[in-house]
Amino acid sequence: MEEKTILIGEDDEFLLQFIRVAFTMEGFRVEVARSGPAALALAERGLDAALLDVGLPGSSGRDVLRALRGQPRTRALPVALMSGGDGSAALLDGAQAFVRKPFTMAAIIDTMKGLLRDDSVNG
Repeated sequence: MEEKTILIGEDDEFLLQFIRVAFTMEGFRVEVARSGPAALALAERGLDAALLDVGLPGSSGRDVLRALRGQPRTRALPVALMSGGDGSAALLDGAQAFVRKPFTMAAIIDTMKGLLRDDSVNG
């Protein structure tokens, strides 16, 4: 299986590193962004999926998602948003999945694997 690259956009350093290590151990290549603008810049390079915190500084995860959907290169990028709040707005903005904090690593890994699986079937 080809190594997939996932963007993790999270400003909480502990959580970011925890997620990064978990995905790396699952065989993913991981890019990290600590702000919305950094997430957008990394997405321009080409990714297989993104997991974005709604509360990213600079531009929220929802703002990043809307920007991704507005660009031809990233329009179909599988994106999951995560937050401690309600996820209905995230899904309306075009996220394929929403993960409510707190979450288990198994749940978040399963969510992202599902998005990648769906993308390989649809793409």
